[in-house]
Amino acid sequence: MKSLIRTYIEPAIEDQIKVMAQKHNLSISALAAELIYQGLNNQSATPLEITAKALEEQLYLNHFTLTLLLKMQIDLNDEQYEKLKTTSREWAQNRLTTLEVAHENTTK
Repeated sequence: MKSLIRTYIEPAIEDQIKVMAQKHNLSISALAAELIYQGLNNQSATPLEITAKALEEQLYLNHFTLTLLLKMQIDLNDEQYEKLKTTSREWAQNRLTTLEVAHENTTK
């Protein structure tokens, strides 16, 4: 699991994430399970789709982790935590769409 987390999260903030997870009673295992699930969903995709999905996951996790670390001083309840996850997912999807459009414009 440690290598799976390191695949998606910068090693420099891995310890901070563990501390934050303990402080807020979050499960690193649940995060890892979600990543494994996403990986299994990507097995039937084309290489480009896999790359795009991996990039989206990286963007999502980076945004989610950064925002969560910034809010560590604030106690989050379950509803706020879920809202943060949703916001991070939407941000990552929007960012990926922006990158795809920019790529299409440069290849024309």
